[in-house]
Amino acid sequence: MNYCFTFIMTITLISILVSFSLLSTNGQSSPNQALPDLSGIGWIDGDTFLAVHDAKYPSEAAEPRASLLSLPSQLGGTVITPLNITWPLGENPGSDLECVAKIPNTIQTQDSRLFLLGESGDNDRGSKRIFLSELNNNTLIVTDAIQWPTDIHNIEGCSVTAVDNELIFIFAERAHGSRTTNIKWATLSLDPLQFGPVNSLEYRVPGEQQTDFRPVSALEIDDTGKIFISSAIDPNDDAGPFSSEVWLVGYISSPQNSTSSPILLLDSPERLASLDGLKVEGLATRPAENGSNTEIIIGTDDEFNGGVLRILPPTLGTE
Repeated sequence: MNYCFTFIMTITLISILVSFSLLSTNGQSSPNQALPDLSGIGWIDGDTFLAVHDAKYPSEAAEPRASLLSLPSQLGGTVITPLNITWPLGENPGSDLECVAKIPNTIQTQDSRLFLLGESGDNDRGSKRIFLSELNNNTLIVTDAIQWPTDIHNIEGCSVTAVDNELIFIFAERAHGSRTTNIKWATLSLDPLQFGPVNSLEYRVPGEQQTDFRPVSALEIDDTGKIFISSAIDPNDDAGPFSSEVWLVGYISSPQNSTSSPILLLDSPERLASLDGLKVEGLATRPAENGSNTEIIIGTDDEFNGGVLRILPPTLGTE
């Protein structure tokens, strides 16, 4: 099967000409306010997304860990609703959440969805947990928490897909300063929450070596099995400047046997978008209105400048 994506979009960020008010943390929906950093996003339905934020524990214990975001339908900007979160007994709140993965085929009720939320595993902070979470309206209930299935350092992207009626959890570290990282995967079961053995493939982003380059800043798999990854340049300065690219890197396929990989990487990743001035840390996908295309939504963590949620032009589908 050939996937044709014939657009390359370049966005140059000169200024954001929108004024915002202070962020409300009482669970109330508010337009016209600054978005906090978006370190991961997942599509819920319609124009609504679940976002996670990289607040640290205990230094930022009072900051929101997750929010609902709604794309604007009129002047006023993205609507944000900080979520009330119930954590398991004995578990500290999430620290440095960097990815959110919607779990397919797990709609509990009309208003309920299951997600995995992942901490980055930054060695300086020591928290390396994955949370199974049920989103019900404006409440997020964390029902279980376990350690990552392998040693990790600075995870930036994760996603869950279904292959032959089995859930597969896919994730990658950002590998700051390298053009390569490993895309890893393991089988996933929910009751109880646990992972199978971890496998990996090397992934390389085309281009020359750059000191501040991150080959993976977000990862997403759409409903048809296409794998999208964003890369980013982050100078380790909260003022930036940042830049990002979005890539089609491969697709999910049924493995030929128990030892083969469900991940098929393209020989040459296909660049879909370049975004100057923005640091993409969240990718989400949904079917485009015509039903045959994939629409890509980005979320950014622009540090001092907060975050933005934007739709990229839809892909052209398959031939």
